[in-house]
Amino acid sequence: MSKFEVQTYTLCEGWKNLWTVDGQTETFNSHEDAEHSVKEHLKECLEDGIKEDKYNYRIIKKESE
Repeated sequence: MSKFEVQTYTLCEGWKNLWTVDGQTETFNSHEDAEHSVKEHLKECLEDGIKEDKYNYRIIKKESE
């Protein structure tokens, strides 16, 4: 089964999965779940007065390992 991950753009390493839970990279069961997580993150940033560019994030399909 395919999983989805949120990747963040970094200047030094390009696109990378930086989303973690308990020290492990986080993956999602659906594109919708990943998208919801990004939207919640951006909403929280806005509430905290942090300007964050939504284009710093992308959701990719990660094939089963």
